Amino acid sequence: MTAKPTVFISHSSQDRTLTEEVAEELARSGVDAQGTPRDGFQVLVDYEELKPGVEWPRRLHVMMARCQAAIILLTNAAVASPWVLKEATILTWRRSLVNRDAFKCIPFTDGAVTDTLLNTHGFTPLALRDIQWGRTLDASAIAATCRSLLPANPPRSLFDDLVARLRDHLQGVGDGTLTSLADHLRVEAPTWRGPDDVDTELMQDVAAAILTGHLGDYEGVDALLDDLIQGRVSQESLRRILKWAAPAWIDFETAGRLRIAATQQDRRCFAVNGRLVRDYTARMLTTRAYPLSDRFRVIPTAGGDAGNLADHVTEEICQWLRRSGEFTDADDNDTIVAALTRVTTPQFVILGPPLPDDRALGELRTRFPKLSFLLCTGDSLSVDAALTNVEWLQNGFSLEREEREHTRYKEAQKLVNPVTGS
Repeated sequence: MTAKPTVFISHSSQDRTLTEEVAEELARSGVDAQGTPRDGFQVLVDYEELKPGVEWPRRLHVMMARCQAAIILLTNAAVASPWVLKEATILTWRRSLVNRDAFKCIPFTDGAVTDTLLNTHGFTPLALRDIQWGRTLDASAIAATCRSLLPANPPRSLFDDLVARLRDHLQGVGDGTLTSLADHLRVEAPTWRGPDDVDTELMQDVAAAILTGHLGDYEGVDALLDDLIQGRVSQESLRRILKWAAPAWIDFETAGRLRIAATQQDRRCFAVNGRLVRDYTARMLTTRAYPLSDRFRVIPTAGGDAGNLADHVTEEICQWLRRSGEFTDADDNDTIVAALTRVTTPQFVILGPPLPDDRALGELRTRFPKLSFLLCTGDSLSVDAALTNVEWLQNGFSLEREEREHTRYKEAQKLVNPVTGS
């Protein structure tokens, strides 16, 4: 990891001049609010990092994962940009994954951006108003604010944490297997080959490819795991790598919106399309949203008719929890319902299709204030304006992709948990 803190700039391509000025000021040395000298930041910005022939969405995702802080230049052009919305979602999701002092994400604006404008272009669910804003678009003032708010020695990024954990599980592979992985993943050789760091740098690039879902020549996660088995990776390591690699086809933005909204009292209902949501896609979506934790739960239910949906779903939740072994001694549902009002880990309940009406959904939200509800909409995602508290997750994948990834995942599971003969 570089000695200089890295700062990612989210911006509109229409604001190229402003972005260049901000990047130049951030890279320049200065002093913080206490007058302490500070080196310049390492700036990550797309027009410098994205080279011809490079898969730019992948590079952009890696930059947003590796940065230690971020700024969003919220001009009118930026608010109207779907890509800036995507970046802002991913960056605020990153902020939600850690202690909020550990990852600073600072929007800067000159005051022209209103709440109405943010709502019109889909920024409201990100709760940007809960973040400290910079009320300026002056490049030198932005750099001064960053020097005052960002620590000189920030903690490791989410990506660094994931890479370190993935590296732990890849330590047993030899140079030949590592090189083969890099070739199949189309990872370029490290640009600087120090005597001790070549494997470290190559391992980081291999991890980046796996974690961002770009598997190169591998047709699926099962083919990747098959290569790792040949490299003598342990079964436990294979299981952990499968956990991180399998949901990488889920878009960062979709996962980010799920996690961000799940923390907001008025936005704990989500809708997503797909044919395999109940048995597969919901697990991939939540795993993508919580990559550093296993402390979340997904509870499938079959639903019921609108007249008794809340009671029917309550019964199914309680029965599922009894079968899971957590409440085997709880004979009455009230005990379990009361316990669920005190949970501290994320809990997602899958509903539909068909979708519940707003009254039944409101009753469930009142009864289970700590649970989030994931609504299955079937083949397509048609927004129902009558469901007033639902976040509609535009997941960006086709049904064919969902089926293909599910097939590959099942094959990978066979590799991770082989059936042995007697």
